[in-house]
Amino acid sequence: MRDSGGKGTAGLVRQLLAERGVSVCAVAPLPGDRRGSHPWRVTTTDGRDLFVKLSVGRQRDAGHLRRWGRRLRYRHFGDYPGYAGAAQKAEREARLLRLAGRAGVRVPRPLDEAAGPAGEGLLVEEFTPGRPLDALGAGELGGDALADVWRQVALLHRAGLAHRDLRGANILVTDAAARLVALAAGTDRATPEQCARDLVEPLVVLAGLAGVRTTVTAAVDHLGAPAVADSLPWLQPALLSRTTRHTLTDRPGLLDELRSEIAHRCPGRPVRTARVVRFTGPDLFLLVMLGVLGYFLVTDFGRVAVATQALGRADPAAVVGALLAAAATYPISALALRLAAAGRIPFGTTVSVQVAAGFVNRIAPGAVGGFALSLRYLRRQGLPLPVAATTVAVDRAAGFLAFTLLLPVLLPFARGSVQHLRAAFAGRGWMVLLVGLGLLALAAVALARPRWRARTRHAGRQALDALRLLVRSGRMLRLLAAGLALTLAYGTAFWLSLFAVGLSAQPALVAPVVLVCLVGEGVATAAPTPGGLGATEAALVSGLLLYGVPAGIAVAGVLIYRLATFWLPVLPGYVALRLLVRRRAI
Repeated sequence: MRDSGGKGTAGLVRQLLAERGVSVCAVAPLPGDRRGSHPWRVTTTDGRDLFVKLSVGRQRDAGHLRRWGRRLRYRHFGDYPGYAGAAQKAEREARLLRLAGRAGVRVPRPLDEAAGPAGEGLLVEEFTPGRPLDALGAGELGGDALADVWRQVALLHRAGLAHRDLRGANILVTDAAARLVALAAGTDRATPEQCARDLVEPLVVLAGLAGVRTTVTAAVDHLGAPAVADSLPWLQPALLSRTTRHTLTDRPGLLDELRSEIAHRCPGRPVRTARVVRFTGPDLFLLVMLGVLGYFLVTDFGRVAVATQALGRADPAAVVGALLAAAATYPISALALRLAAAGRIPFGTTVSVQVAAGFVNRIAPGAVGGFALSLRYLRRQGLPLPVAATTVAVDRAAGFLAFTLLLPVLLPFARGSVQHLRAAFAGRGWMVLLVGLGLLALAAVALARPRWRARTRHAGRQALDALRLLVRSGRMLRLLAAGLALTLAYGTAFWLSLFAVGLSAQPALVAPVVLVCLVGEGVATAAPTPGGLGATEAALVSGLLLYGVPAGIAVAGVLIYRLATFWLPVLPGYVALRLLVRRRAI
């Protein structure tokens, strides 16, 4: 028979087994989460089936860098054992399997372990029949198998052992029996905390398959109410594997149901959650973003200092007006997004999202960050992905259309600024064009794969239904009005910033100033720098000089305007983003 899978590794398995006196007929790889090792099903010439796990080279499951990374991120840290090499890992797992087998736990029987010429570790076990829990669907797990899972876990813990990796992939079940496999991360000196944490993954996986009440009842029957109640502080997503977290995505309230059922079965035990994570992924992301923004602040400190000095000499009333006009852009943006979403999102939270988007856009060029944040927010609000993407695209397209409608009014004042207008058009339109091209590319790729065609057609129908609903509801005019109001709010903030530093209040200058502001915001969108930093200031100043605005007033006014619209919203945007992340609104 021919081998399947990687020929080099299969040949190494054959060679190592031959050195141990095992004649191999066929070698086939097994699917699943390898976690640094290669699992194989080996058929010998005498008809036996073996499970062989090959850990390659001097791989370390718990290297120093990974260990310190976990220590930094997690509290109540209990590290997995460190191995000097793959061979030591195989020896340790074989020893734990023997200890568990002596305690009556149904585990694979280890037959042999060996070291390869380059430090490989080979562990040979009897082939274990059964399907992993994470390969089962709802209704496929029988009551006898469910009870036997908890029976095996109870026997393991009573022997002083903890598995420490009881994911669904490491629990195999047949019609009425369960087996625990892959004890490489286990320990034979289990603490009560380690035993309690051992229950978290099985509770969530089994509850998703068999129901919350049935799962908790079986766990209490075999482990006892106090042992099950000890798992309450650890029932949280941070301690779950990625596959198990997908179960929570399909059943959003599953953890709360588990906590409530365990608390009901174990009265008097407080339902509290241990703080195990010091820094979550979003926390680290926000910290990195703040560091990047700090770098830009340091490199642009000269402009900020000049703007602050200009602010001290400016007219206070005009400065306050410019700040209010800049602040008004956030509720107007929220109103526009809400109109595009058919009113299915709360206004207050949407305002916070727009404030947070202002912070994100300081980091990412081309307003890409704000687009992604709005999309994430709409998905969290329950809108399907095609509808959410259509909503954000319509919102951006409405802003571009409002800009286009203003041009007939402003073009008579556009002397000598055709190049600036082209830049503004490019900046305003490129995001809408990019989104459209991206959707078309995704549709083309999806249609090329038969399995995705039905999903693509369904997504297209959802997007078209959202567009039809928007047109029929009569909200398009209000959406355009919101886009015009947003554009004029930016123009007002810019004019007041210039007025604050000495620009004369001539009616003839209002339209040119608004036009220059539109050009500058278009450049900010098109520029490859975060928030258009540098390019926007240059475009605004050069545009003002075309209309005869004195250089001193132009520079000071632009710096105050950028202070009001770019730098001052940074701190509120960061706070809003943290609050939204904490409330899981994004």
